[in-house]
Amino acid sequence: MLIRKPKKLIFPLFLALLGMGYFGALSSLEINFFFRGYAALMPMQAVALVYVMYLRWSSR
Repeated sequence: MLIRKPKKLIFPLFLALLGMGYFGALSSLEINFFFRGYAALMPMQAVALVYVMYLRWSSR
């Protein structure tokens, strides 16, 4: 089993807390169920777009 150092655990912990805060805030909003699903997926789509753009530009 791998033992991670505390410095390497800070970033995943930060991402987990950010995600829980985002979905908690999103669930407390009173918006249409259809739009809530889109709003939940928008950050993941943005991160995927940035990742693909980074891979494309770094290969040049």
